Amino acid sequence: MGALVNDSLFRAHRMTSNQRASKRQRNAAYTAIASVLARMIGVATTLVTIRIALSYLGSERFGLWMTISSLQMFLAFADFGIGNGLLNAVAEASGRDDVRAMRRYISSGMLLLGSISIVILTITIGGYRYFQLGPFLQLRSALALSEIQPAVAIFAVCFAFDVCLGLIQRVQLGLQLGFLSNLWQIAGSVLGLLGLLLAIHLRQGLPALVLAFCGAPLLAKLVNGIWFFGKVRPELIPAFKLASWSAMRRLGQLACLFFVLQVAVALAYQSDNLIIAHIEGPEAVAQYSVPQKLFALISIGIMTLVGPLWPAYGEAIARGDRRWVKTTLVRSSLGAFCLASLAAVFMFLLAPQLIHRWLGNSIHVDTVLLAGLACWAVVDSVGNSIAMFLNGASVIRPQVIIAAAFAICALAAKIGFVQRWGADAMPWATLLAYLSLTALPYLFIVPRVTTRLCGTRVEDAQSEIGPYCEPTIAG
Repeated sequence: MGALVNDSLFRAHRMTSNQRASKRQRNAAYTAIASVLARMIGVATTLVTIRIALSYLGSERFGLWMTISSLQMFLAFADFGIGNGLLNAVAEASGRDDVRAMRRYISSGMLLLGSISIVILTITIGGYRYFQLGPFLQLRSALALSEIQPAVAIFAVCFAFDVCLGLIQRVQLGLQLGFLSNLWQIAGSVLGLLGLLLAIHLRQGLPALVLAFCGAPLLAKLVNGIWFFGKVRPELIPAFKLASWSAMRRLGQLACLFFVLQVAVALAYQSDNLIIAHIEGPEAVAQYSVPQKLFALISIGIMTLVGPLWPAYGEAIARGDRRWVKTTLVRSSLGAFCLASLAAVFMFLLAPQLIHRWLGNSIHVDTVLLAGLACWAVVDSVGNSIAMFLNGASVIRPQVIIAAAFAICALAAKIGFVQRWGADAMPWATLLAYLSLTALPYLFIVPRVTTRLCGTRVEDAQSEIGPYCEPTIAG
């Protein structure tokens, strides 16, 4: 195996810049195709799940189901940014063909994420009887009140294991092998749907539905990890004895910034259902979340296409392929705008009919809500394409400052808009805050970073860009 690895590294060193660019684009294309397929399967299972759950659970418990489901994205920052820091570190080490550094980063990340999982489990067990969520979510029925505590506890346990197993996906993404994790994600989505159908067939309550739908993807991730480190890249298998303070310090520097960024993004983007549930009740969540999920398909689709560029940017910058970086940034941003705009127009025109055919007359949508969701989908898609470049270049600190200001103002705007005009005004509050506090600063930051990064030698980029990039510490 050692000879095989050394031969692979020798071939990697002999590759020309054009060959590396071709391989980079090919891996990104594979990941994008697999991501599209995984998203399609995930969306299909979500649509089927929503229709079945709405008729089975009823309006109030369905709103509770949607609120719990939204917590998974809202709590995505629970790994304290370590997953994203690991992605960047692995991509950078891959650009240097440094297998030993990659294994140290992976082992150190496993130790850190495992510790976080243990903390989440401890908090869940210790606080089970003390956190009463029923009054906060304005639940009325006795059945919903009796199910909320165990349902959230089961979700928290699944989420704790998901934090640790998320290391596998980040490593694969950092190596530009994200298509592998996407294929296993498809298996998890199918297993989750089958588990949900079985729970409904057996007439189980909301906690069992949460267990079936959240637990099955964990099984798929576990099998993925065993297969990947056992068969595909055994030279990268993590071991606690390989964890080092230098590697953890490197991950910690990136993780702290990514953590603050993730918190800000979660507060700004994933708090809609919680705000609506608290102000107007769970029934209003159902009226808002269904059209919101339809338009979210646009942002998800664009993110699926541009997401693989994150580690590709990192690897290209480490190798000094400046022309590829600049060309890809321009093309991906323009492509995201055009595709998202076209999709938003079609979704705006077709959404009422789609929702009626999908769920009948149980969900009523307003033109104001649809227009706001359409505009936000376009802006969010372009913002995601730019964020992939900034993340790959480790330009995190400006994003943190901008995102923190945006999150605070967005939360205030959302609460005020919903209280005054109802849930239909939610996307307009997000859009207004984003254009003012994120899009405008990026008009100044991105050209400056691109010019300095792509106009200088890569080894001088860190020192010339100054506060826009984080320092690199050898693994």
